[in-house]
Amino acid sequence: MKPRRVLALIIFLTIIGLLVDWPQQINIRSNILGKRISWHLQKPTLSFHLGPWRFSLPQTLRQGLDLAGGVHLIFRADMDKVGANDRDKAWQALESNIHRRVDAFGLGEVAVRRTKAGNDYRLTVDIPGNIDPAQAVSLIGQTAQLNFRLENKQATAAASFPQLFSLKTGLTGAYLQTARVEFDRQTGKPYISLAFNKAGAEKFAKVTKEN
Repeated sequence: MKPRRVLALIIFLTIIGLLVDWPQQINIRSNILGKRISWHLQKPTLSFHLGPWRFSLPQTLRQGLDLAGGVHLIFRADMDKVGANDRDKAWQALESNIHRRVDAFGLGEVAVRRTKAGNDYRLTVDIPGNIDPAQAVSLIGQTAQLNFRLENKQATAAASFPQLFSLKTGLTGAYLQTARVEFDRQTGKPYISLAFNKAGAEKFAKVTKEN
């Protein structure tokens, strides 16, 4: 490539880099000859056509906690009742659940990361923007409850799902040892594999026998 073309390419990339990295606005104040002068520079808009295509640079870029502010949360996972061989899987499942919960509440560009120090399993959650820390903890940190219920035969046709399955069995997620997604070897369809502790297995046997 000729030197002139290389120089032109460098200049072009430099201009593009300046436009991308240029802040939304710059306020400059100075005293010149005893007079106070202020400049206000607005971020330029990059928009151009290349044949049938049109390119434009957004005026705003997503900002992280260091620029936009926000909430930094640290959650510690209680692994006391989880087997040593299942802790990494449970940890990964917890991260996925937090991601889904964040997406459901529409909290935006939230970063969820796993950190581990010895037997200390943690999740850090960074939420940029203006959000109340107490609200963030309430939305993300609430504990999910698993209940096994029976269909209420007396419910009306217009009953909601919770009303239709309103009969509690006493069997909850507290009796679970593991719960994982597995796939049928013949059909390839996914199903949930549950493993109860001794007390949970007895309750599950009683409920399924009576119903």
